[in-house]
Amino acid sequence: MSAQIIYEGKPLKNVKVAVFDKAAEDTQNYVTDENGKISFEAKSVGEYLVVVRYADASKAVEDEYDEVMNVMSQTFECAE
Repeated sequence: MSAQIIYEGKPLKNVKVAVFDKAAEDTQNYVTDENGKISFEAKSVGEYLVVVRYADASKAVEDEYDEVMNVMSQTFECAE
C-alpha cells in the first residue's frame, strides 16, 4: 500500500508517519520521500490508522509561538 501526505496542496517530504495496525496491535513508523509518499505492507485484515504530525514554522507569530503543530489522521480498512 502507499500513501501520499499533502499539506496546503504540496507533498510533505521527510515527515514522520505512523501506521497503526489495530488487529496486530502494532505500529510501524515511516518517513516520507521527496514526493511525500510512503509505502507499507498491510500485514493484517482490519482497521488501520495513519497519523502525521507536522510542525509548520512558516506559521510562527513573533513573540507568541515559533510554529503551528498540525496533526492529520486517516483511517481505512484492509480486506482480504
